[in-house]
Amino acid sequence: MRLQGEVLALRLGRRLFDNLQRTLFGPEGVDLSGRVLYSQNAWPLGSVILVFLAGELLPSLVLAWIHTSTQVDVPLAVFILAQPAAVLAVIWLVNPFRGRSPASILPMNISGRRLLEYAIVWGIFLRIVSVAVVMIQALVGAWTEVTNNPLLLADSPLSPIQQAIIVLSAVFLVPVAEELFYRGILYRALGRHFGLAGAAVISTAVWTLLHGSAMLFPAIFALGILLVLLYEATESIWPPIAAHVGFNLTSFLLIWLLPGLA
Repeated sequence: MRLQGEVLALRLGRRLFDNLQRTLFGPEGVDLSGRVLYSQNAWPLGSVILVFLAGELLPSLVLAWIHTSTQVDVPLAVFILAQPAAVLAVIWLVNPFRGRSPASILPMNISGRRLLEYAIVWGIFLRIVSVAVVMIQALVGAWTEVTNNPLLLADSPLSPIQQAIIVLSAVFLVPVAEELFYRGILYRALGRHFGLAGAAVISTAVWTLLHGSAMLFPAIFALGILLVLLYEATESIWPPIAAHVGFNLTSFLLIWLLPGLA
């Protein structure tokens, strides 16, 4: 009887795992042979570095210089909006493949309904993962409160227009820019030199460090690795974008609906 119970439990666990995998990654699951990583049209590292310097670093440095040198109070909304907008602009300008058509950078090869499913399912899944990582950090005493979170709009004296700009940028513009660059471009460019595991770890580590929070590093890093797996499983950059949109949206929903828990 005990052996039969163990076999039944293993079968049930396997079935639950298979259902979860199909829900998250599709019917084929995750293929770790690197079909996306080693496909054609990987960017040369020189172009990738140019996007990183001109799109990621330059806007923040310029706005910080304006703030410190001229004592001009740069609105938070400008900081949130400038970086992803600059990344997308530089990517469009230096795109080395198929001219400069936006369709060549973000080909729409998946249905809108499927994208909505990814946004909902993965938004919730990534939120569960991030909470679990933070709880583990708290249990081992490696967690302190994060006080520099720009999403905490309720505690800041921002105008409704600034808050709307921040929400729209964080929920839509940031996921497109970050997934397109860190997963769609940087990850694939690094794959030529470091393989699948190395490219996934390095691109995710760079993405995580740019978020600037030591306390959130483990959670953000875990999310980045999962987004790489989703990219490989679907062979499209749109599902990671949708997942990122869903995750960022849950951040605002938690802050508005359950501020104490958030």
